[in-house]
Amino acid sequence: MSIRFRLCGLLYPLRSPAIWLLLVSISLGGCGVGSKQKLQVQTEPVGAFVDIDGKFIGNSPVDLKVNRQVPHSVVVRKVGFLSERVMVYPSLQEGGEPKVVFGPLRESGYYRNLEPNPVVVEMVYEGLANYGETLTQEEAESLVVRIQREREEGQLSDGDAAIALSQVQDRMQ
Repeated sequence: MSIRFRLCGLLYPLRSPAIWLLLVSISLGGCGVGSKQKLQVQTEPVGAFVDIDGKFIGNSPVDLKVNRQVPHSVVVRKVGFLSERVMVYPSLQEGGEPKVVFGPLRESGYYRNLEPNPVVVEMVYEGLANYGETLTQEEAESLVVRIQREREEGQLSDGDAAIALSQVQDRMQ
């Protein structure tokens, strides 16, 4: 004689892996699975302050997870260099729109990537802001003296001064 439980008959459809996959994906879809992406921010010179969406994050280089569904404003700033702002936008992943799109994954931003990523910023020495793309010999000499003075006064580190000097040299006629 066998005993049958009514509950087992009700749970029979749950034996299918497809049903379990559907239940898990629906329950996780609302939790934002896939809505975060690692964003890398790198600067030259390193050590710049990094603000994302108006909040200080840390000094470059820095990695953090951000929402991939919305644009983000990345601002880098460092004493002696011009501040830079870069907008990071969500875009479709490589290959365009996928052939099969699952609703909860689309809503959580799973099919999007942030671009540009990594954010790479080559900061410009602030002394160059008042000059054009090319420098005369006199302008370059004046900037070299200024950079040396700022390094001696502690406004620029040795590495930052070297970067500023190379930028001045690159702009000489």
